[in-house]
Amino acid sequence: MATKTSVMALVLLGGVVTGAVVAVASNGTLATLNYHITGVQPVQPEVLPINLSLGTLAPGSTGTVTGNATVNITSAGLYQVRLNHVEQLNSVFSEFVVVVNINGEAFTLTAGRGQDTATVYLTPASYKLEIRLTYQVSQSPFGELSVHNLAFLTIQPAGHLSTAPTPPTVSSHSRGHHDKDDNDSDN
Repeated sequence: MATKTSVMALVLLGGVVTGAVVAVASNGTLATLNYHITGVQPVQPEVLPINLSLGTLAPGSTGTVTGNATVNITSAGLYQVRLNHVEQLNSVFSEFVVVVNINGEAFTLTAGRGQDTATVYLTPASYKLEIRLTYQVSQSPFGELSVHNLAFLTIQPAGHLSTAPTPPTVSSHSRGHHDKDDNDSDN
């Protein structure tokens, strides 16, 4: 009798375990959700950049170039001006200092000295930026010794700071003024 009771208990236990497995197998995902929200990013400023051409340089060369860029801001807020490619610039230049003047407010960005960003509050308007670059080529430059259209200075809404920087919208190009330096002839 004890054997019959034990067998019955095992059969009942087996049925309960099987039912549990069946119950788990019958539970399934009824729906999943995917979405992507667009249009909440701050509007990128429209930029008319300056092309600062340093020409052909030799180790130890120094100089200053200046020019004006225009930034059209459509949304008030904080904007970050960033000196990009700092590591590359440091491999070629022993001095690389950019002074940016926006409506009388000037700030200095310096490659390699921890001063590669500045944040400014701008309201909707068209701003003329005076950009002045003072440089000295290293006595032993290395890395990329020739560049063309290197986007070394950018502006973006400060709300984008948690993500990788994106270049602003570029509308056209203008040319900078190259002050006399030790690479210019007296002719």
